[in-house]
Order: sequence, then C-alpha cells, then structure tokens
Amino acid sequence: MQRLAEKLLRCFAVNAGLKPEAFINAFGGSEAAAMMLVGNWMPAVPTGVAALTAPRHRVMRNGKWCSVECIHPHALLINTGDLMEVVSNERYKSLLHRALNCGEARLSVAAAYSPNRFKAMGPVPELIDEKNLRLYKEASHADFQAACKIKGVTCYEYFGI
Repeated sequence: MQRLAEKLLRCFAVNAGLKPEAFINAFGGSEAAAMMLVGNWMPAVPTGVAALTAPRHRVMRNGKWCSVECIHPHALLINTGDLMEVVSNERYKSLLHRALNCGEARLSVAAAYSPNRFKAMGPVPELIDEKNLRLYKEASHADFQAACKIKGVTCYEYFGI
C-alpha cells in the first residue's frame, strides 16, 4: 500500500508541476512515513432489491451529499485527504465523505499515508507565489494530533492562516 500511495503522490506532484518527490518529501520522506489501515465490516442490511444498486460512497458538495457512482465492483476510490490539501496549498482538495451500506455485507478498508510525526509540514514552497498565497502554516503532525485530542480542532483550523 505504501508503494501505491507514493506512486500516486509522485503523479500528483508531476501534475502540479513539481518534481516527482515533492509531496513525498513534504510528508517527511519515504522512510519516515507510515501506512495506517482501518478495516470496517458492514453487515448485510435487508432493505430490498433497490438497495443493492444504491451508491455506496458519497461526498459533500455545495452542502449536499452526492453519490459517487461505482465504475467497477472492485474499484479503488482515492480521497486525497486533509493533509494533502495542506501540503498542496489547496491544489488538491479534501472532501467530506461517507460510506453507506445499502444491502449485502461488505468489507471497507481505508489506507492513510501518514507523515513523519515530528517534521514540520506545510505547503510545498514551489506552490506559493504572488498569485497563489500561502494558505496554511507549518506545524508538525504530532502537534496537530495533540490539538485535535485536546481542543477538538479540525485540520483547517489548526494549519490555516
């Protein structure tokens, strides 16, 4: 999973006009990063035939939940996440999302590429200029996590300027 995450980070960096390793370095480097896996078993919900074809993933858009249509039963859905929004200076947006169980039992597995906890992270400097002002401050992931536990702040409240 880490190799896949880093391959995606390289693609995102090149797409943003950066060197391939820019986002991996922003997370503290390949050797310092960690993968977090969370599994969620969703038991069957007897709701009828219509539920079996209902969308299973939704994102918040303009204040409303919108369905994400499944293009393949074994598709991989990628959410760039809050910290990616910070290091990309909002070049890549994180979306509020939720998974639903609408019928048969299923296993959902979320994988997060976690940064070096103690390295200061913030927007990649090459993404900041006169037209693209810095939107987030630098801080360590450890300090951000502590603030979440103690104060209940969001990523944007903590890193935002």
